Amino acid sequence: MKKIIILISLLFFSFVASAQEKKIVSEDYGVEISYKLTEEKQKKGKTYYYMAVEVKNKNDYDLFYLKPIDDSGLDLTPGFCKIEIRNARKLLGIAPFISAKGEKTRMKVDNVDVWVLRAGKTYRTDKTFKIETGKTPIVVGEYYIQIDKIDKFI
Repeated sequence: MKKIIILISLLFFSFVASAQEKKIVSEDYGVEISYKLTEEKQKKGKTYYYMAVEVKNKNDYDLFYLKPIDDSGLDLTPGFCKIEIRNARKLLGIAPFISAKGEKTRMKVDNVDVWVLRAGKTYRTDKTFKIETGKTPIVVGEYYIQIDKIDKFI
């Protein structure tokens, strides 16, 4: 009986450990974008996942990007990169995603806010989503704003 309990415990903890394995989405520009998935629960044919995303500027210098705002004051781009869960339940045809972002600075270029990813700093964000039970989440990352040293923008 004791061996069975130990075996079940090992199987359970190996699943939890593999579910939290760090996966790298991108390492472009010296910025590592990674995520960890944790299965939270299963309910009515859906599996709920918690995804923690980390963005780390591995360079020894700060990186910057411009974040435009439209005439109405709406934030057009929530960050410089998005991490999308392609096969998750979609709302109005849009797959759930997490936007990777840095810190807003006081600088502006042509009336556009300048954001920074500080050298060596890690930025974190998270999201819960659901997919059909039995399917593995398909996670992809895509840059949609150029990031670079400040002299490229001034």
